Amino acid sequence: MKLPVKLATYLHTFDVEIHGTYLREPQPMRIRTVTIPRERARRCTTTDSWLDAIFEFGQNDFQPQQCPSVSVGDVIRFGEGRFRVERFGFERIA
Repeated sequence: MKLPVKLATYLHTFDVEIHGTYLREPQPMRIRTVTIPRERARRCTTTDSWLDAIFEFGQNDFQPQQCPSVSVGDVIRFGEGRFRVERFGFERIA
């Protein structure tokens, strides 16, 4: 799906629901804010390319936070939708 130029130009910060389904001890859901650098955002032209970038920059290797990295089972809030991180790719859930 192609995104409007306005969306591709101005959205650079996204919220991810960290569910921690992969952790040994259950934890309450937390919100992790992921910022996409402008140079990377310029290359994002589809929903999938945005989701890939959010996943990549949601890793503590790129943006260390006191929160687990984005992983399988977590939910990315993108535009009006929510996308669950799957083993391979993403699934729109709302």
